[in-house]
Amino acid sequence: MAQAPRRGEPGSVFRRCAVRRVRVRRWRRRLAAASSARCFVDAPVAAFAACQLVGWGVATPQQILEQARTVLLVDWPSPAVPRALLEARLAVFGFAPGGYSRAELAAQPPAPRDGLVSFSPERDEVGHLVFHHLDRRPEQVDIVYVHRPAGELPGILLTHAVPLHAAALWLQPPLRFADARWLAESSGPAIVEDSDIVELARGRWR
Repeated sequence: MAQAPRRGEPGSVFRRCAVRRVRVRRWRRRLAAASSARCFVDAPVAAFAACQLVGWGVATPQQILEQARTVLLVDWPSPAVPRALLEARLAVFGFAPGGYSRAELAAQPPAPRDGLVSFSPERDEVGHLVFHHLDRRPEQVDIVYVHRPAGELPGILLTHAVPLHAAALWLQPPLRFADARWLAESSGPAIVEDSDIVELARGRWR
């Protein structure tokens, strides 16, 4: 079976997104001088920013996940999400109000200490899910996965997806980005909707 193209190779979603990121930087500079601008009637500046930074990718959700190596979770519905991604051999980071963390599966339960959160395995699961606090955010991630109210999406886009150069903003169903249909000509990360990342991750190495 042919392997998916790696970062920088012809046909890679990450190569296409490198071009987008140059455009995103331009839009961010323009945004700094456009605080009074509006994308549509009565839209806040955050929505204006989103209109410039969100784009549609040509890769399928499965292709995006197959090419990814790193994922940032901005909340999640259950520990099954980070566990499935770790089992699919992805590097998994988390974000919470306390800052960033890095996830791992540990054979033994970790000793309690500050900056560490752990989840014991459920039935038929292997390993303890452990999140280690990080002093700073990761330099780059391929996917930003979101399980938050729709009203927070523009802020997540600007504070996580764009600064971390994400190729995709992955929305946990049934979450949708209502404004995304108006943004086909913009230059940000791809928007993934209506795709269960756990299901795709579990089938990644089958």
